[in-house]
Amino acid sequence: MKYGFLILTVALTVAGMTEVAFSTPFYVVSSFDTSSFGALNPEGITFSPLTGTLFIPDEAITDDQDNVLVPGRIFEVSLTGDLISSFPHGLHRHAEGITFDPITGDLLITKSALASSGGGIYRFKTDGTSLGLFLTIEPPSGDCDGIAVH
Repeated sequence: MKYGFLILTVALTVAGMTEVAFSTPFYVVSSFDTSSFGALNPEGITFSPLTGTLFIPDEAITDDQDNVLVPGRIFEVSLTGDLISSFPHGLHRHAEGITFDPITGDLLITKSALASSGGGIYRFKTDGTSLGLFLTIEPPSGDCDGIAVH
């Protein structure tokens, strides 16, 4: 099998505010509002060459007592932002990074370690099946805001 590289730049827009963390100059390949499909607090994005789609983790929305009001989800969307599917990730509100593993075809999602609880890297099938904890991250190691596999 032959592998190539795809350079993809996506501007995520939530409630009319566009977040772009790229150096200039950059080229916006696609721009869409994640709130249109329910992602109010997107925390990353990855591309799956197997499905040709994007996966976006969204943190849970909680109240002041840390009670979950809206569970966190992983959204699968087309390159133009059309919702294909979504599934709950169950990682509370600290799901912060996502990547696609080209060897297994799975998604790897990071959960930040807090002073009171550990974090880790969790593995999911692209259909939402949880494969559980892949790697533990003990406190006080802090935020796991990103992840990459090559």
